[in-house]
Amino acid sequence: MAELYGADGAPVPLGRRLAAGGEGAVYEVHGRVGVCAKIYHAGTRTAERRAKLEAMLARVPADPTAAEGHRSIAWPRELLFGGRGPAAPLAGFIMPRLPEDARTALEYLQPEDRMRLHPGWGFRHLLTAARNLAAAVAALQHAGTCIGDLNESNVMVSETARVTLIDCDSFQVPLAAGGLARCPVGRQEYTAPELVGRSLAETDRTPRSDTFALAVLIFQLLMQGYHPFNGRWLRAGEPPDIGRRIRAGMYAYGGGRDLAPPPAAPPLAVLPRAARTALDRTFGPGIGRPEERPDARQWVAVLQASLGELVPCRRYPDRHVHPRQTRTCPWCVLAQRGADYFPEVIGAQISLPPAGVGPATPVDPAAAHLGTVPAARSTAARPGAAARAGNPAAPSPSTAPHPGAGIAAGGSAAANAAAARHPATTPHGGPAAAAPPPAHPLAPGGPRQASAPPGPAPTTPAAAAAPG
Repeated sequence: MAELYGADGAPVPLGRRLAAGGEGAVYEVHGRVGVCAKIYHAGTRTAERRAKLEAMLARVPADPTAAEGHRSIAWPRELLFGGRGPAAPLAGFIMPRLPEDARTALEYLQPEDRMRLHPGWGFRHLLTAARNLAAAVAALQHAGTCIGDLNESNVMVSETARVTLIDCDSFQVPLAAGGLARCPVGRQEYTAPELVGRSLAETDRTPRSDTFALAVLIFQLLMQGYHPFNGRWLRAGEPPDIGRRIRAGMYAYGGGRDLAPPPAAPPLAVLPRAARTALDRTFGPGIGRPEERPDARQWVAVLQASLGELVPCRRYPDRHVHPRQTRTCPWCVLAQRGADYFPEVIGAQISLPPAGVGPATPVDPAAAHLGTVPAARSTAARPGAAARAGNPAAPSPSTAPHPGAGIAAGGSAAANAAAARHPATTPHGGPAAAAPPPAHPLAPGGPRQASAPPGPAPTTPAAAAAPG
């Protein structure tokens, strides 16, 4: 590779390649910790791309979690060039680097992958990740940026449920000379109904189109990977594709005559009432009236309140949590029917501090969900994660500044339900209590991102014998 230079003319030596894609490749940067470099392929180093990156460097959004050691947004930091001087050609840019434990949201949407890679994750982890995703999107919207192509592959989630948005150079941003540098691409299953069938390269995105995609991702995180517009087709003939189902408002969980939930999907009763109401608004009246969709800041408030509505299951307090208003644990009911989304982690171990450090704090599984003590981390083997662009390691759970940091153990699902979750694999497929007023994600003391212990508390005989 040819030698690269920063804007000041200093050489920038690169290390090993970390990842590669259609636009370019990501490399380590020698002598610099916590960053990496994206180098574009020769055919993508256009004047339009340079103008967009320069506009991004002039409008860096505030990252509300940066002071806590976590990067919510992998925004470009500086440009790299193929030579020295103002006429030097663009080569790429420097950006934050992700910790090794960060993985795409897809690995958390699929219960089978989540059980294999994160066996300690439970529903509280998923709800916290959804809340943190909304907080990251809110920070961007506050800065006047639209993501455009929000989907499960450009959302990275750490083991503590913190979120980083990547591929920021594809976002829609205002240009210094006026107008917008648009996001030219999008995934059909996350495209807002008003954009279905339109040329995205010629269409301005809006915060409301982003919050539609946000709601789909939240639904998938909380509903074990199922898509809100996938399900059992109730009419004769072949169903329309996912884009047409979205545009027609065929919400599988809305009680319509076209589409019903897949047989193995969890019921909406697993969700706290405020979260259900927000989803119903987005996928009901919000289909034809985008202003009805909750924005990202409202989603932060809704999901934060939802975390406070979770209570432990009486039978399996270390594995299941459910909304306070449900009398019976819905996860237990699903497990009895053969869809155990949060099974017991066999072989989990607990740890003690080194000799002489002090007494260990015993882990009480029944109290772990309250955040009183961190849950013990599972020792299940995990394959080495490929390094990706992102942020330095997140702070420890004990320093998490917000509620929702303590999370119960859990994390898996029934394999026979996987086919109905994503359109890519299977194409077939009333007002409630008002949510609390949204807190600004950038306000001092306002909601930023909460973190969660990464592993399960051990199952104890007392917990297993508790009445259900």
